[in-house]
Amino acid sequence: MNLSWTTAAVETSSQVSLWRDMTRSCFAPLEMVPDRQRAFRAEGSLAAKGRLRLTRVDADGHQARQTRATIADAPCPGFSVKMVLEHAMRVQQFGEDVRLDPGDIALVDVQAPCHLSFPGGAKLVAVFLPDEVMRRRLGPRGRPPSLRIRGDGLGGLIGAYIRGLWHIGAEEVGDMDYAMLDHLGALIARAARDTEAAAPAEMQRRVTCARILAEIEAGLGDPELFAEDVARRLRISRSHLYATLAENGMTFSGTLRERRLQMARRYLTSGRFSETRVADIAMRCGYSDAASFTRAYGKRFGESPVTSRGSR
Repeated sequence: MNLSWTTAAVETSSQVSLWRDMTRSCFAPLEMVPDRQRAFRAEGSLAAKGRLRLTRVDADGHQARQTRATIADAPCPGFSVKMVLEHAMRVQQFGEDVRLDPGDIALVDVQAPCHLSFPGGAKLVAVFLPDEVMRRRLGPRGRPPSLRIRGDGLGGLIGAYIRGLWHIGAEEVGDMDYAMLDHLGALIARAARDTEAAAPAEMQRRVTCARILAEIEAGLGDPELFAEDVARRLRISRSHLYATLAENGMTFSGTLRERRLQMARRYLTSGRFSETRVADIAMRCGYSDAASFTRAYGKRFGESPVTSRGSR
C-alpha cells in the first residue's frame, strides 16, 4: 500500500488537523504543540511493503509531542526509527535531550511521552520497528542508552539500509519483510550498544551543557552577563563553553537573547504583570533600554511588546 498526502489540499484552518491525522495513522502518535496560527506546509508518503512500514515527511518548522493521551490511541507498541535527511531535529524522551543533524538516526519509543522540535523544518524518513523486533534487544530496561545514533560508521550503514528499504519495490520484498525488519533491528541494537560504550563522555558533555544553560538562566536579568563570566563560574575555558554549546546547535549570544525574550513574553502575557511598564519588564529581562528591547522583541515575535500584552 502506498499513500501520499499534503496540507496544500485543505484550507489553512484544517492543515494542522490533517497533519495530525495522517501522522498518527502513518507515523507515530503525535500532536502538534499549540502556537501555530499561520499556514502550515507539510507533505508525506507512506510505503507499506508487507510488515515494513516506511514514512517520508517534509514539513515547515514545528514542534510535536507524544502524550499519555495520544499514546493510548497508538495501534501497537514499538519504536519509530527516524533518519534526518535535512535540517536539524531535537528529541526529548526519558530525560534525555539530544540534537540530531542530517544523517543521524533517532530511536523513539512510541509508548513513552516525548517532545520533538524541528526549528528549521522537518525532512526525514522513518521506519516502524514493532516491540517483538526491537525491545528485547535493548536490554532489561527495554530502551536505548541514547536516543541518537550518529550517521557515521555503523549508523551510516543503517542509514543506507533504510534508504534501500524505501526504494525497493514491494514485489522485491516479497516474503522477506519480517527478515528485513529483524535485520534492521539487529543493526540498530548493535549501534545502540556502541553508543552505550561512549556514554560516559557523552554524559559529561550533556552535564556541562546543562550547567551552562542553568547559569545563563540564572543571569537573564543581568545586562552585563558575558560568556567569560559563565565560563569562570563553571571553571572551564571560554572556548570550551562555545564548543559545548555549538555541539548542541547553540551560541552563547543567541541562547541568551532567546531566553531573555521568552521570559519577557511570559511577563507580557501574564496577568500578574499587567500593570508593569514595558520598560520595567525590559530591565527585568536584562535590557538596559526599552528601545533595543522593543526592536529585538519585534524581530523575534513579529509584533510589539504592547501588542503581545493586548492579545493575552
